[in-house]
Amino acid sequence: MKKNKGVYWFAIGLLLVAINIVMDTGVGYTGYAISQGMSLKDFAYVESFQAISSANFTIDIFFDPLGYLMMIIGLTKINRESRYARNAVVFCLVGMITSSCQMFLPFIMSPDQAVKMIIILLLLEIFSRAVILYSVAVLCAKQVDSYKHMEVGKDLKFAAELYTICMVISIILSFFARAQLFLANAALLFTSGCTLFAAIYYVFKVIKFNNKLSLFNDVTKEI
Repeated sequence: MKKNKGVYWFAIGLLLVAINIVMDTGVGYTGYAISQGMSLKDFAYVESFQAISSANFTIDIFFDPLGYLMMIIGLTKINRESRYARNAVVFCLVGMITSSCQMFLPFIMSPDQAVKMIIILLLLEIFSRAVILYSVAVLCAKQVDSYKHMEVGKDLKFAAELYTICMVISIILSFFARAQLFLANAALLFTSGCTLFAAIYYVFKVIKFNNKLSLFNDVTKEI
């Protein structure tokens, strides 16, 4: 039986989204640099912005919107009729939009507006990723006997929950790290490592279960 290649598209897309290696373009945002005579309020907003972003325009080498697009392609190849796959596709689109907006908002907004909006977009993107991972976990679990292969849903849901929790904690820790609080940078590094581990673990398990149990080869199965 021919293997369904959609899983590999989804897996590569998830890794592109999960791995963040940013390149500083050197193009600065107007009004986002700390300067003398700046009010305490403006200083707080600029510091907050730099905690979750950068003073300059940066580009993620592993372009997130491309990762979301690859996940969409993978999900449609897996089974476009599944409600779980459709839910994941919708939130891939949400993630694509939110990740794109975060790059360009500082060009059109002041620091105080941008900080509030980017935090909202970050939380929305994290929620979107959680829905994507959980939906695919349920989709995989429904392909097998839940008693014989309960590890399918269990392992994938564990990775999805760990990934989501670590993402939220990383945002919180980024503010403490910016303030140079004790061990904040080390904690942020550890949490970021756990986030990446969760994504890699999720990808490994999806591919392993698909190869071992042929999860999506029977596209006629009701899911």
